Amino acid sequence: MGNELVRKEQCPDCKKLGKDTSKDNLAVYSDGQTHCFACGTHHRGGKEALGGVKVKKNVSKPLQSLV
Repeated sequence: MGNELVRKEQCPDCKKLGKDTSKDNLAVYSDGQTHCFACGTHHRGGKEALGGVKVKKNVSKPLQSLV
């Protein structure tokens, strides 16, 4: 099974500029990637990104030894 279009929704980047009033510029794909066909913004995602929420990976500092 390949990467499939799941739905279209409003692009948050276009929305900030007062655009995408039709709320269908952003394509959301089955692997969580999104692409706006108006402004060209593309976000890579994982399955956890589905649902219209951008997911940031937890980047933490390595644990320091307790010596």
